[in-house]
Amino acid sequence: MPRDFGKIREGIMGGFGSGGHNRVAGTVEGSRTLDVMKLHRAGSLRPGYWGTWQWSYQDGTTATIQQRANESEIVLIYKYRPGFGDWEPVEQRVPIDWTACRYGGSRPWFRCVCFSGGQYCGKRVAKLYGAGKLFACRHCYRLGYQSQLEREHLLPLHTANKLRKKLGGDPGMASPIPKKPKGMHWRTYNAAVERILTLEIEAEGELEEVILRMEARWSRARGRRRSHT
Repeated sequence: MPRDFGKIREGIMGGFGSGGHNRVAGTVEGSRTLDVMKLHRAGSLRPGYWGTWQWSYQDGTTATIQQRANESEIVLIYKYRPGFGDWEPVEQRVPIDWTACRYGGSRPWFRCVCFSGGQYCGKRVAKLYGAGKLFACRHCYRLGYQSQLEREHLLPLHTANKLRKKLGGDPGMASPIPKKPKGMHWRTYNAAVERILTLEIEAEGELEEVILRMEARWSRARGRRRSHT
């Protein structure tokens, strides 16, 4: 049965008794992943199967869910904790579709049955992500890849560093602005310097915004923790 994803998307990265585990929230890498082919190879999609699936992290912690399978779906059974709230039992049914392979046999797919932005998803996907209360596709959670986010945040600084090198200087905001190269027109040089300063101010502003968001998040988390003590 489709679930209203928009109403329950709360406490991102909460639940399963875990902390951050050095993962980046809002990214594919920062979310627990269910890979339909891994489940298939492990025999977890076999009708009548009942077992567990576990994630292990570099800090030594683990997260586990129970699952059972029938002819057309798997059922995920786990507990979810929104922020520092109470644990909630969750039982999510995920349909499994099978498609024929070119060279014989068939392969499974998840069917994402959540709503996002008021619209039913229904996408056939190979992976689902536990970035909130339910497991859903990355499109519903609007998950990016960590490398993409890093490139987006570093793009202004990267462009500024290229201009610094073009002027014969060293990269980095701590380095002095290069002197005008011999043979370069002053108008061209001044425009390049202005562009460098603009880009570095932009990069610095983005960094400040990230820090402020992190501080606000920690402040809210401390407030919720005090209210539950």
